[in-house]
Amino acid sequence: MYKIERQEKILDYINKNNRASIAELSEMFKVSKVTIRTDLEDLEGKNLVNKTHGGVVCKDIGISSEIPYDVKTKSNIQQKQRIAKRASKFIKKGDVIILDSGSTMFQLVEWLPEGITVITTDILVAVEIAKSEKDIQIVMPGGEVQKSVYSLQGADTLRFLQSLHADKLFFCCDALDFNFGISDRSREYAAVKQVMIDAVSEVILLVDSSKFDSRLGTKVCPMERLDVMVVDKGNSEMKKNCEKMGIKLVIAE
Repeated sequence: MYKIERQEKILDYINKNNRASIAELSEMFKVSKVTIRTDLEDLEGKNLVNKTHGGVVCKDIGISSEIPYDVKTKSNIQQKQRIAKRASKFIKKGDVIILDSGSTMFQLVEWLPEGITVITTDILVAVEIAKSEKDIQIVMPGGEVQKSVYSLQGADTLRFLQSLHADKLFFCCDALDFNFGISDRSREYAAVKQVMIDAVSEVILLVDSSKFDSRLGTKVCPMERLDVMVVDKGNSEMKKNCEKMGIKLVIAE
């Protein structure tokens, strides 16, 4: 496992369990305690966790717990590419779509068809579409830039999204649990996602299996709010839950 992927998994574990010891993490990831201490120092340096004597605790929810973009882009990359390619099949010429921020959305850019309008809060996604020179209209709201993830948030962003209607939303999440719903580690980004969901006719979630069966501090929406869920793998229980909730489950193989 690469260092950057291990650090994302460590951060996910800490956010789900609120705290962890160095010994616990060393055993879990099969690396030395020295390696774990270095990982925790890196995460603390990015203002993502607080170190304690012999361990670590999560940052307060909503302050600055969003995983940096450079970490996300190198984690589960093959799964995200498969998911993005499969999700692109739901986009047709003439669509007005909203793209959430995140590394999976960045992978989706390659597969976007021409003749559509894309509304996005992700600066890197907008730049990548522009660089592609495809016949795609790009629309971005105003707002505050979250520098670590190159994305827009805040009151101006929310007001803009509340003023429009689009055909489809493609979004990601930090955690998914069929009983609790979709949740996020950041209040600010959860609020943006909630407004995006209310602004569209069809809600499409792109999520890799590392987010399954987990909950974080801020609920985005119940599972029933989804129309389509595109995943890298699924099982019979997931299929039953999706059928019961009226969600079209698509496995990107």
